[in-house]
Amino acid sequence: MDPTKLTTWTYAEYFAEARSLAAALVGLGFQERDTVCIFGFNAPEWHMSALAAVMAHGSFSGIYPSDTPQQIQWKALLTNASVAFVDSNSGADRFIKIVDQLPYLKAVVHWGDDFDKTKGPISRVDGTVFDIFLPIVSMFDYGAVSEKGWEVTMARPYDLKAGSLKDRLVLTRPTIFLGVPRAAPLKMATLRYFASINIQINELYGMSECTGTTTMSTPLTHTWGSVGFPLPGVEIKIFKPSSEAGSTSDAAEKVECPRAQDLFRPQPAEEGEICFRGRHIMLGYLANPSLGEDHVLEMRRKNREAIDNEGWLHSGDKGCIDTSGMLRVTGRYKELIIGAGGENIAPVPIEDAILEACPAISNVIMIGDKRKFNVALVTLKSEGATGELPGSDDLAGPALDLVDGITKVSEAIASEAFAEKVTDVLVAVNKNGKVVPSNAAKIQKFMILRQDFSITTGELTATLKLKRSVVEDMYKVLIDSMYESGETYVQCPP
Repeated sequence: MDPTKLTTWTYAEYFAEARSLAAALVGLGFQERDTVCIFGFNAPEWHMSALAAVMAHGSFSGIYPSDTPQQIQWKALLTNASVAFVDSNSGADRFIKIVDQLPYLKAVVHWGDDFDKTKGPISRVDGTVFDIFLPIVSMFDYGAVSEKGWEVTMARPYDLKAGSLKDRLVLTRPTIFLGVPRAAPLKMATLRYFASINIQINELYGMSECTGTTTMSTPLTHTWGSVGFPLPGVEIKIFKPSSEAGSTSDAAEKVECPRAQDLFRPQPAEEGEICFRGRHIMLGYLANPSLGEDHVLEMRRKNREAIDNEGWLHSGDKGCIDTSGMLRVTGRYKELIIGAGGENIAPVPIEDAILEACPAISNVIMIGDKRKFNVALVTLKSEGATGELPGSDDLAGPALDLVDGITKVSEAIASEAFAEKVTDVLVAVNKNGKVVPSNAAKIQKFMILRQDFSITTGELTATLKLKRSVVEDMYKVLIDSMYESGETYVQCPP
């Protein structure tokens, strides 16, 4: 398999493939307003499957590759999925385990090159069970969809095994590179680095509920650290919530905040909840009447909380807009720590500063809601830690280099020298007035945990976002022990 050979499609060929696939869906019994579930990594087939569902007068729903069978079952049931697309035998296996719980499912379509005909039968049409539908396209070699103007290139499953990311970028020579962060602002150091090699990073802001983007920056209208200005046809305002603990969807209670004179040092009156409206706002969260009246009522409640009676989508994000119209996200209301004295503390900028100052640290979570002071749980970079998996006891990368002779997480936990290195970082960050504006925002104690956070252990979502409330519940005993201890560094028990 030649790694330099790419398969290409013109947009006309791409359209024809999707249209042919839409006809096949109809032949399988796909009805108007049915849903296709797509379970696989980014690939041309993913997009063709999605477009085919739309052409067949239905919709599509993506499933994370890291989802468990229980999560897959719920998403397929919620969306009334009648056809599922998978990219591998392992994906098919996950549907095999739950097919009896999905009475509406008619077929599973396999697009990978590891197709195993022995996997069926797993599906039904009108009560008749039949085998997995054959691979939709066996000729796909993963490449690009192209025309004279723009070309979209997709990585193949083996690309990073056959070569490096650099090799692939040199091969494809992208003009524009899209990247999705872990729901956190880019660090200024990252922006400065790319600028030093003459690469402009234009930041965007949005969410699934607004079909992607609401604001963006351009090379000519750009402020480092902001997420740009509203797109044409989009309104955006900062409203002061009735309670600093969260947003309000009551139009009568919304008070617009004045523009910030200093985007990076906004006054309390200039910060509030980021709200926006326009034709890009969703109709609402999906409800399935077959799941019962309680489910429908719950979805209606969530819709009222998300979109108020004036059409404003309430993001739950805290931010400000400066006098030139540039937006900056400063935190998230659900993540705010409310100190015992009523102080509002944004933990994410503090956590980001710690991670930037100490590359040996993999994850850090700051805790202190309704407590007298703040503490932190710290995890170290270790072998095998992927986000999906927590990794091993062996230190990796910068964590392995931090203190000579310390090669394991368990050794680092017991090492005074290692604890001193982390303590020095916390002291330095506590002195940084840009992210730690008051004594109430300082971290007073910390603990190094014995394994990293991950999806499988429950601390991270499928998109690698930190589940703060889950972490606080999971580690409550350890957190309480820090508040009871008289030491700055509290050693994690075996």
